[in-house]
Amino acid sequence: MAFSTTDLTAAKQYHTKEVLNKVLNSGGDALKVDIDNATISAGDLEVNNTDLETKVDATNTKLDAMIVDLAALEVLVTAINVTTDKLDACINTGTDALKTYT
Repeated sequence: MAFSTTDLTAAKQYHTKEVLNKVLNSGGDALKVDIDNATISAGDLEVNNTDLETKVDATNTKLDAMIVDLAALEVLVTAINVTTDKLDACINTGTDALKTYT
């Protein structure tokens, strides 16, 4: 029995659909796509500028808050250094004992 090209094409399409259906309904990781060699042109990309600007603004706000926090930490470190210097002045470096004044 000979098959026509139409019969073979129809069988191939059915087989492809059947395999795809099984893959999509398997619930597993059967469908994975390798996109290492994909090419995307600028026309294929769509960017929502409003969302992007909102995220940039939020990031800038967070960075500004971090700068304020860093400035506060710098003040604290300076105060700790002053206190440490005062404590060091009270210690006899030869004996590591507190200096006593009479």
